Amino acid sequence: MLNITVKIENEKIILEGLNGFAEDIRAKAIPSALREIASGTAREAIRFLSGPARGLKTVKAKGTGRQRAVSQGEAGGYPVPRLTGNLRRLLQWLGPNRTIGSEGKSFSTGSMEAMIFDSAEYANVIHEGTGTSAAYGARPFLNDAFEAFNAGERVKRIVEEKIDEVKGRHGLG
Repeated sequence: MLNITVKIENEKIILEGLNGFAEDIRAKAIPSALREIASGTAREAIRFLSGPARGLKTVKAKGTGRQRAVSQGEAGGYPVPRLTGNLRRLLQWLGPNRTIGSEGKSFSTGSMEAMIFDSAEYANVIHEGTGTSAAYGARPFLNDAFEAFNAGERVKRIVEEKIDEVKGRHGLG
């Protein structure tokens, strides 16, 4: 059994307690495990961003007569209701040692990190329940996705499996 610690810091999933493994095992097994963990967590996050569709309707302002689109349906629900699909579309993940730019922001990971992020301008407002979402409270879709993915210590099992695969390929028993 491994004695690793898994934690989330901001958007990053960080594995600690891997220093005791040979460098070749860490270099091959851990990045593979982190990619699987990040992609699986991102898939779970999509579920928390897939609430009922709330289409748009057009209304005419009384004073000016200008038309504008407004949402229909219940705001503040969880899973987060879909209005435009923007939150789901801009949800992405990065494996170790990667950098990406998205929606004018830059995201980077280190060698023992993976990241799941949503670059939608308002993603953090919804996640933390601040600003225009303060009345609805936090809807922590990234944290909830990681907890759902990691049910039954799945992250630890994935890391153990990847280490065993690398050890088997190198005849390390």
